[in-house]
Amino acid sequence: MKNLKDLPGNIMKLSMVLITLFLVTASCKKDNASVMEDMPDSLQAEREKVREFWDFYRAAQKHRTAGEFLAARDCFLKALEINARHEDALFNYGNMCYELGKYSEAEDAWNRLIAVHPLNARGHYQLGNLYMRLEDPRYFNLEKAGMEFHKALDLNREITGPLLRLGQILLIRNELKEAEQYFLQVNGTDIKNVEAYFQRGYIAWKQRNDEMAMQLFSKAANYSIQEKREGGVAVEGDTKGNISLKRPIGESLFHQFLQSMNGIGEEKIRDEMINRYGDQDRFLMQLRQH
Repeated sequence: MKNLKDLPGNIMKLSMVLITLFLVTASCKKDNASVMEDMPDSLQAEREKVREFWDFYRAAQKHRTAGEFLAARDCFLKALEINARHEDALFNYGNMCYELGKYSEAEDAWNRLIAVHPLNARGHYQLGNLYMRLEDPRYFNLEKAGMEFHKALDLNREITGPLLRLGQILLIRNELKEAEQYFLQVNGTDIKNVEAYFQRGYIAWKQRNDEMAMQLFSKAANYSIQEKREGGVAVEGDTKGNISLKRPIGESLFHQFLQSMNGIGEEKIRDEMINRYGDQDRFLMQLRQH
């Protein structure tokens, strides 16, 4: 009964506590508003710049994932005008310039990224990709590409992209045994990598080991089917979901020989292997004349 008698008093005490909390909260809000009003103009301008940067950056990412590369590039550029040292903005701005065929601007963006952060493996990897572009002879330079891929690999041993590209360079130079070692490393890390199996099969085919070539080509075809079902496997630097105006930066130099492997039937696989490896062999001979 004593507790019941004390109930009105307890309710009164609780009400006073709630009222006090309300008044303190209102006072804090008022103080915050006063602080904002009293904030120096320079600090307010800086806060506005930060807000503008993220508005442009988010808009750029939205355009990028929608495949609207021109709009994305422009938004990344506006973001960089506010913060010229932002690493992701520099990286993606370079990607968008590349996708639009603006190779000089892409090269400049990735070099700026490396200047900001010398240990950024992505910048070196993208420069290596740029120097393996046949679309513009000014940028097809295997020596420079190899240097960039080695730098990327030294900075990040966990990515397979540089290993695959270094294998491709050795393949072009007709250094087949050395190339094979790189493709083996790729499959050691990425057991589903289609091109690594494909190129190992090509090397076996060149060495007249038809049985091994067939096994490896079949593996490439089988994993290509799995890739198709899973919606594809992203690569470093890939801008997934986009429609490029130029050859996408994540696309292999040998993409034409890897297309539609998931649709090869068992009855056609040997003929398909011979045709594809023959076509690639002729392609490589042309490349060696550059």
